[in-house]
Amino acid sequence: MKILKWTLFIVIILVVVVCVGGYLWLRSTVPDYDGRLTGPVKAPVTIARDGHGVPYILAETQEDGFVGVGFAMAQDRMFQMEMIRRATQGRLAEILGPDLVDVDKLYLALTAVKGLEDIYHELTPESKACMELFSQGVNLFLETGPLPLEFKALGFKPAPWRPADCLGVALLMAWDLNLAWSVDLIAAAVADKLGLEAAQAFFPKYPHEGPTIAPEGTFMTSGAAEFLQAGLKAREFFGRGAVSGSNAWVVSGEKSATGAPILANDMHLGFGQPAIWWQCGLIAGERRINGVLVPGVPLALAGYTPNLAWGLTNVMADDADFFVEILNPDNPEEYLVGQSWEKVTKITRTIPVKGAEPLEQTYRLTRNGVIINDLRTPVPIKGRVLAMRWSGQDNLGGAVQAFYSIPLATDWAGFSEAVSHFALPGQNFVYADKDGNIGWRMGFRIPRRKGDYNPIFPVDGHSGRYSWDGYEPYEAQPWLLNPPEGFIATANNKTIGSEYPHYISAYFANPDRITRIQEMLSLRGKLSAEDMKDIQSDFKSLAAGRIVPLILAAWEGHEKTPVQTQALEMLKNWDLVLAVDSAPAAIFEMTYSQLFAEAAADELGDLFRPWVENHYIASMAMDRWLTEASTVWNDQNTPETETRDDIIRRSMVKALERLAQETNEQDPSAWAWGQLHTLTFKHPFAGQSRLLDKLINLGPYPVGGGMFTVNPTQYRLWGDMAVISGASMRHIFDLSDPEQSRGSITTGQSGHFLSPHYGDQVALWLKADTQPLSLDRGTIQNRAKYLFTLNPPTRGD
Repeated sequence: MKILKWTLFIVIILVVVVCVGGYLWLRSTVPDYDGRLTGPVKAPVTIARDGHGVPYILAETQEDGFVGVGFAMAQDRMFQMEMIRRATQGRLAEILGPDLVDVDKLYLALTAVKGLEDIYHELTPESKACMELFSQGVNLFLETGPLPLEFKALGFKPAPWRPADCLGVALLMAWDLNLAWSVDLIAAAVADKLGLEAAQAFFPKYPHEGPTIAPEGTFMTSGAAEFLQAGLKAREFFGRGAVSGSNAWVVSGEKSATGAPILANDMHLGFGQPAIWWQCGLIAGERRINGVLVPGVPLALAGYTPNLAWGLTNVMADDADFFVEILNPDNPEEYLVGQSWEKVTKITRTIPVKGAEPLEQTYRLTRNGVIINDLRTPVPIKGRVLAMRWSGQDNLGGAVQAFYSIPLATDWAGFSEAVSHFALPGQNFVYADKDGNIGWRMGFRIPRRKGDYNPIFPVDGHSGRYSWDGYEPYEAQPWLLNPPEGFIATANNKTIGSEYPHYISAYFANPDRITRIQEMLSLRGKLSAEDMKDIQSDFKSLAAGRIVPLILAAWEGHEKTPVQTQALEMLKNWDLVLAVDSAPAAIFEMTYSQLFAEAAADELGDLFRPWVENHYIASMAMDRWLTEASTVWNDQNTPETETRDDIIRRSMVKALERLAQETNEQDPSAWAWGQLHTLTFKHPFAGQSRLLDKLINLGPYPVGGGMFTVNPTQYRLWGDMAVISGASMRHIFDLSDPEQSRGSITTGQSGHFLSPHYGDQVALWLKADTQPLSLDRGTIQNRAKYLFTLNPPTRGD
C-alpha cells in the first residue's frame, strides 16, 4: 500500500514538474518589457510602457525614434507582421500549406502590374529612410528574441525585415478597404442571372435624401468566381470580416464645452486577435505623435500631435473597374484592341507550397490591368476574360509620404499638403488644430473615367471608350474648413451631392449612422469629451424606427398565436435601443435578418450569400423594397404573388421559432439580444481544438448594438448573430488640452497569449471606454510600468 502511495505521489510530482516546466517554457517566449540592449541608435532610446503595455518611444531624434518603434512593435506583434508580409508577397502557402494557395495567387495578382520593390524605389528619400530605420529596430528584435510561440509551432524562423516589406501593410489595407472587387463581380453575376434591369434592384444607388459630408450582354466569365472567393478567403484569414466602416466627427470651439475643437474617431474593421491596431506614442526630436499604427509600418494612421489631431473614415470609393477583354481564339497571348490583336504582357511568379511542389503562376496583363481569370487552375485560354484596373497599381506608395508628413504639419495648409500625397484606399481625413480650426479633406485619387457608364458593372475593354485617362487633380476635390454648422461628421456616407461633377462611388454606407450622429451633434448643447463617448457608444436603431411600424402593420387583421401577440406588443413598446439585455431587440434583429432570406434567397440562389455579405448595399435594397414593395422580391417557389406584408409575417414567424430554439426559451420576455449576439476575438489558429481555442481566443462576450448603430456590432445577415466587425479603435482628442486625450483598441497590445496585455483592453472596449494618452515626457515617465533602454554601441562593440 505504501509503495502504491509513493508511486502515485511521484507521478503527481512529475506531472506538476512537466506542467510547470511547460508553462515556464511557454512563458519564456514572451518578451521582457524591462531591460537594456545595445542597438543601432546614436543616443539612448527609452521605451516606457504604461499599465496596458502601450509603448512610448522617447528619443533625441526621430531617426532613433523609428528604430525604437520597430523594436517595440516586433516585441508585441512579430508573428502578425510576418503573416502580413507573407500574405502580400504570396508566401503563406509556404508555411501553412495548399489551403492558402488561392490567397497567395490573389496578392501576387495585385502586384503583377507593379511589385512592392518597384513601389519602394519610387518613394521619397525621407520615406525610405524611416522604413530603413524601422527595419533596423525590427531586426534587432529578431536577433535577440525571444520569438513568439507561433514560429516554433510552424517550425520556421523569420527572415530579416526589409524596408520594402513595410509596403505590404499599405497593400493589405488598400485592398481590404476596396469594395469594387467584390461588389462589381457580384453585380455582374446577378445581372447574368436575372438581367440588368432586375439586377439594379439589388444594387440601388445611395438614397437621394441621405446626408452628405459636404452640405447640399454577358458580364461574368470563367474564373471570376475564383477571384471573388480568394478575396473573401483572404479577408477571413486576417479576421477582417465583412465590409465595415468608420465614424469620425469634429466640433468647433463654439460647440464644445472647452471652447476648443474636440475630435472623435472610431474606425470599424473586422475583429480578430491580435488586434488590427497597435498603439504607440513617439516623442523624438521634432516628431511628437500619439496614435494607432498597423503592425509592419512605423507611421501612425490616426492620432494627434501638439498642433493638430486627425481621424479617418473610408470614403467607400470606387477605385477599381473590370473590363471584358476578348482573347484571340488562335493565340491566348493576344487580346483585341480596337480592330487588331495585341500581345499581353506575361508575368510569372513561383509560389512555394508546404508539403508540395512549388507552383508556377503566370499572369497576363492588358492595357486595362491584370486578367483575374488567371487565378483559376487550369488557366482559361479562350473566349472572354476580365481585366481589373485598380488605382493600387499606380498610387500605393503615396500613403507612406502622407503619414510621414502629417505629424510634422503645424496648420491646415501643411496638413492639406500632406494629405495630397494620399491616393488609396480613399479616406476622409477629419481635422482639428490648436488654433481652433476644424476641417475635412478627402484623400483619394479619383479615376478619370472615359465614357458615360455605370462603373458597378463590367464594360468592354477592346474599344477603349471606357478606359481610364489618369486621375483628377487633388485641387479639384471637395473639402471643408470651419463650416457654419460648427461640426463636420462622416460615417462612410455619400461624400458630396450631385453638384460635384466627378464620379466618386456608388458604394456608400447605409445612412443610419451619419443621420444619428448628426442628430445627436445638433440636438445637444455644448459638447464635452464625455458627450463624445456617449455618441460613440450609442445603440439606438434608426432601421428599427422605420421597420417596426411596417411589421406591426403587416399583422393587422391577421390571426396571431399568443407568442406572436406578445412579441408584437413588445416591439410596439420598445425604445429602439439594441441593448444587450433587450428582448425586443432580439425579436427585431432576428426578424430583420430573416427578411433578407425570405425576400431574396430564392431570386439569387448561390449568389445570395455573397450579395448579402455587403450589408450596406443589401440593406439599402431592403429599404427600397420595403418602401416600394417591389415585385422583384416575390417568392419564386410559390405560384401566388406574395405581398410585402406576407413576407414580413413569414419572416417574423421563422424568427420567433428560431429564437425559441436557440435560447431554449418559449417565453419571449426571457429572451435577450446578447444571448445570440456575442463577440469572440479569434486567433488565426482558432478552430484547431477546443483547448487551444480557450487559450488563444478571447470571448465570447454578449454585446449590444447592431448592423447600423453608431456603435456598430455587425453580424452576417445570412448566418448566425455572432459579431464579426465593429469599432476597432476609439479616439477622443480635446484640443483645449491635448493631455486630456484618450484612446483604446479592441483587445490588447501584445500578440502573446500568455502576456498580461493580450486582452487587457477588452473591458474598456465593451464599455466603449478609453484610456489616457500623453505627449508629455514627465507624465509618460510617471505612468510607466516598464522601462526598456536601447543604448548606442560603445567603442569596441
